[in-house]
Amino acid sequence: MPLLCLDSATDAPVAALCTEQGELLAGGTVDGRAQGLLALIDSLVAEAGIERSSIDAIVVGTGPGTFTGLRVGVSTARGLAEALGVPLHAMSSLEVAAASIARTTQSAASFDVSIAAGRGECFVQEFSWGDDAPPLAVGAVRVFAAADAPDPTTPTPDGLAIVATNR
Repeated sequence: MPLLCLDSATDAPVAALCTEQGELLAGGTVDGRAQGLLALIDSLVAEAGIERSSIDAIVVGTGPGTFTGLRVGVSTARGLAEALGVPLHAMSSLEVAAASIARTTQSAASFDVSIAAGRGECFVQEFSWGDDAPPLAVGAVRVFAAADAPDPTTPTPDGLAIVATNR
């Protein structure tokens, strides 16, 4: 049964359908605002060739991130979970962003992940990535002026699948 994963902490909300083993069935992003999440979810369900009713659980990013984006994403996830009668689970948006970076890294590494917070600030957290393991947070979330933070990271469908299936 597929998992529906979504994260709207950034200006590029992302959603994915994956198996419980982490195989990505379909994924995509919304250009702009999180209000396009339902349309994206409908297109992913169609692309994967499944019915919404076959979704086994929903996993949603709970930030940190932009307040309005998070509100829309969590509300969408909660409403769908209630309508489908499936469990709703939370995951860190910074962890999703870290998994999105780590997926493209060939070897173990330590790196900072940044998500825009609004008002010229960014949330930053250090992660460690090991071979065949999800990223591991090795530091607390810090707030920096955007000019002093690493470039913001955009979560990807692959990152969603990694975090959702390795909790």
